[in-house]
Amino acid sequence: AADALGELGQPVALDYLVAALDTGDFNVRIAIAGALGRFDPAVVAPRLEKALGHANPRFRKAVCFALGRLKDPDLALGPLTQALPDPDEGVAKHAAFALAALGSPHAVAPLVNALQDPRPFVRATACEALRRLGRPEAGGWLGHTLQDPDATVRSAAAVALGAAGGDD
Repeated sequence: AADALGELGQPVALDYLVAALDTGDFNVRIAIAGALGRFDPAVVAPRLEKALGHANPRFRKAVCFALGRLKDPDLALGPLTQALPDPDEGVAKHAAFALAALGSPHAVAPLVNALQDPRPFVRATACEALRRLGRPEAGGWLGHTLQDPDATVRSAAAVALGAAGGDD
């Protein structure tokens, strides 16, 4: 059904798909995110950005995933950066991984900033997202993170550096 709505390409279908991201079924949310990719990213992104204000964290996670699927850093970078400090760690995780999925060198700065988040989970997730992004300029920041007071964060930084072949 999500694919059929995506093929329509009509604004009413777009609004329905964005609202349907609120479903509890993960597979349905994935299908909807894929269907949203059939629309013009310039039309989808503002609706998704607005949806990041939804009260339900499960919905905000799905929105982050959909923004990452747009593969348009110019449109998705700002909303995903705003979602990184979300009080729900799952939303912050989805925002970080969606930033990495964009593949843009501009995603490095917000992920590096997330290395300063007071929550160890978010810092460790930022390390993993920087590893996935694969940008060499993140190596120095990951090296500094090897001194993090939290062992999980230090481990994530070491894995990220090892994957990049970095020694710093």
